[in-house]
Amino acid sequence: MTGGVLSTDTGAQILTEGILGARYINLLPGADEETLFDGDVIEDTQGAMVLENLIGDLLTRLGAS
Repeated sequence: MTGGVLSTDTGAQILTEGILGARYINLLPGADEETLFDGDVIEDTQGAMVLENLIGDLLTRLGAS
């Protein structure tokens, strides 16, 4: 595969820089011979684990006990 070309089994993750940092997309190239074209969709995705949401969930659970 040449640089700048992504295979059809590429994955994507939304990550954060540090505890309260900016969010960015991390692409995880696969090994498939077929490549993505303009307008294609990446099927394998993972959303961000946002620290603020995790703390809010924890506080909600602690308050419910």
